[in-house]
Amino acid sequence: MEDDRKETDLMYSIGLRVKEDGTIVDVKYQGPAQKAGVAPAVKLIAVNGRQFNPTVLREAVAKTATDSKPLELLVKNGEFYATHRVEYRGGEKYPHLVRDAGTQDLLSEIIAPKVMK
Repeated sequence: MEDDRKETDLMYSIGLRVKEDGTIVDVKYQGPAQKAGVAPAVKLIAVNGRQFNPTVLREAVAKTATDSKPLELLVKNGEFYATHRVEYRGGEKYPHLVRDAGTQDLLSEIIAPKVMK
């Protein structure tokens, strides 16, 4: 989906969705980026002093798993520039299914091959 939309989706980690050109499409309410003052519709120019591109952003977020320094995002809003320090630890995060051993395994039943009569 990210390739089709030409976006980087980091909503489950720093709370941002960013287009390839740096335009911030969405900011998660009460997420780390919003708490740092980042808003939608601004343009991300640099990440930790490096010119923005999706790879630089992903590498910086991945590094938060081992580095305690906040992410520094330089954004442009019209003719104004601002640096936002995003306090986040934990690297990239994405939603995934986790089996709850205490409940019936309905997913395996649903995807099991059906016997035709």
